[in-house]
Amino acid sequence: MSPSRDVIIGDVIAANVDPTSTASSRHDGGDQSQMAKSPTLTTTTTAEMEDSEDDRVTINVSGLRFETRRSTLARHPGTLLGNSRRRRQHYDPTRAEYFFERGRHTFDALLYYYQSGGHLHRPVNVPIDVFIDDLRFYQFDEKTIEKCCANEGIFRQKPPLLPKNKFQRKVRATAIIITISIISA
Repeated sequence: MSPSRDVIIGDVIAANVDPTSTASSRHDGGDQSQMAKSPTLTTTTTAEMEDSEDDRVTINVSGLRFETRRSTLARHPGTLLGNSRRRRQHYDPTRAEYFFERGRHTFDALLYYYQSGGHLHRPVNVPIDVFIDDLRFYQFDEKTIEKCCANEGIFRQKPPLLPKNKFQRKVRATAIIITISIISA
């Protein structure tokens, strides 16, 4: 008798019969027919497929496939792709790939970020607001986003510090509002 293995499929445990085992069936008055091989159940859980020994990862971004290594993505664990638990929700077990419905051209630059050790460059054909939106989707930290914006010549203005004195603070705030309304007019 050959041993059987159990495979968890979702919440169901299915018996996995050894492919070398055979079963006989009887037809027409009890004659023994050919020995038939039992089918092997090959379905595994999403976590097992995703965390397999293979270090290669396929990422499908709106139909365009990219391939890299898990170890490359793990260099930046604070991001969506760098954290295996966060990216697991985007895993498609039927195709054994991660799927993202995002901009293809942006992803080239993002993948280069992982492969180059942190160099981030916006493609010239991608608008800065789209690029920043994708950076936020892939959960890049604000420091990286600010650095990217600074490279593009965009700096975040910090709100001016107001005086501690209540009267002076009110005068300064009113002056700032007047200045903004004059500039925008």
